[in-house]
Amino acid sequence: MHGVLFIGHAKLPMGSAARDISEILAFSCIVDPKYGVILDVSDTLLTDSAKLLLRDVLIGQNLLEGLDVAVEELRMRYHGAALPAVEACIKDIQGQWRRWVEQGERSHNAP
Repeated sequence: MHGVLFIGHAKLPMGSAARDISEILAFSCIVDPKYGVILDVSDTLLTDSAKLLLRDVLIGQNLLEGLDVAVEELRMRYHGAALPAVEACIKDIQGQWRRWVEQGERSHNAP
């Protein structure tokens, strides 16, 4: 798998199960540098079911098109205290992708 790694961070809210382990939620996404498609996702959420849901929603999403649809789907499917932090991580990754593309890195690193 050839891809570029982007990591998003957000502070977890009080009352979320994952906050018992860490105050920070982190997502990592491996993205196809040529097409902007998310190839893999991992996160520091506590439960396997939350991890599976995030993978289901995010893998295959195209960062060139934005992640608004993915965020809306998560709002409909994820009903946990960490949702605001999840959304913030996704927006952080989207912002990093945009900056990377604007800096011209995408054209230099595409296989």
